[in-house]
Amino acid sequence: MAKLVDRAALEEFRQKLQSKRRKGKKKLISLCAGSGCGAYGTAKVHQALVDELKRQKLEKKVEVKLTGCHGFCEKGPIMVIHPEGIFYPQVKEKHIPEIVKETLKKGEEFIGNRVRAKIVKNKVAAPFRQAEFEIHFAEGISRSADVLDMAVAHNIVEKSGTWFSFENEKIGQGKENTRRFLNENPKILAKMEKMVIAAAKAKDK
Repeated sequence: MAKLVDRAALEEFRQKLQSKRRKGKKKLISLCAGSGCGAYGTAKVHQALVDELKRQKLEKKVEVKLTGCHGFCEKGPIMVIHPEGIFYPQVKEKHIPEIVKETLKKGEEFIGNRVRAKIVKNKVAAPFRQAEFEIHFAEGISRSADVLDMAVAHNIVEKSGTWFSFENEKIGQGKENTRRFLNENPKILAKMEKMVIAAAKAKDK
């Protein structure tokens, strides 16, 4: 093995190892079938999940397993996506299509998830607000994806079909390619973020 001379080389080596580990492996979804979750409708959620995976032709790539109690009975039914450990509480039948759809894919490889969070307790702002953001595996919350979404919402970035344009220049086709472009061009990302913040502040006035 070649000597790892810097952090970039180490990161490249780590990503290669992760890719090898993931290749050919099924995604696993565990669904709590304990008495508490069962009372909240695990059976219906399980059937809806199986049906949706078949509809999306993912039944051979994703395994669904009913498990024992997860210890959060009041938050049931509980769903966990492995190996990433993505936790979904209080899952209903109506949530299943969105969960399957919003799990981001790159070819046959799952690369992340789009989640909705509700802030219940907040000491610096109003509570009970909701936020949506993307969590990418091996990266965490994607800053570039959030900035891009807000830039489109504030008409700072123009979206025409699958193309994204910033300051009259096309920067990517498809959201994932555009997000990657922003990650590779931090100065453009910083400029776009600054414009988004200014637009948001002006709207609040």
